[in-house]
Amino acid sequence: MKPRVGRISHDVVELLADYQFYTVRADRLGLTEIGGYKPDDQLQFGASFFRMLPFDVERSELTVDTYSPLLDEFGATEYDTNHRYNGTEDNMVLPIDLKSRKTTFETDSVALYNPVSVIGRTKVKSGAVASVTWKNLKPGSTHAWFVTARSSGGGVTASEPSVFVTKDAQGRPGKWGPDTPYYEWFNQPKGRH
Repeated sequence: MKPRVGRISHDVVELLADYQFYTVRADRLGLTEIGGYKPDDQLQFGASFFRMLPFDVERSELTVDTYSPLLDEFGATEYDTNHRYNGTEDNMVLPIDLKSRKTTFETDSVALYNPVSVIGRTKVKSGAVASVTWKNLKPGSTHAWFVTARSSGGGVTASEPSVFVTKDAQGRPGKWGPDTPYYEWFNQPKGRH
């Protein structure tokens, strides 16, 4: 914690978490069928850890929880083969001053993702191209989609959403522009995502 920072002299909490050198066994990542990895090979994968920062306004506390959705585990220290951390940084509570200052938050947009249906499912060998057909789409309509891939070893990953416009009723290519649904979500200037 850095005390009395800036003109107003508030305390500033700085957190640095560097998980890029953490290693995970190939079998935990579902990579034993790709690249010839043995199940116990340690791969420098970062383990997908991030820090959750829940605020307790009543108690003026910030709780730091380290979590990996890939491994479904809290606490990252066991994956730190360089032994840079001792484990206390995985979960901690820090005091914060919420009563003496006023803070505002402003944004120009919020996006909510709500999948409507599964387009299709297919199985392919590692490295092969998978495809499904999306049937019964209306002419000139906008559709957003993404892919979720699962390996036989239990690994799961999802792509970023993509969007397209179907051909119109006369077979002409669909129009993509500011008047098209979802356009603003997929064509924002850098820094506004």
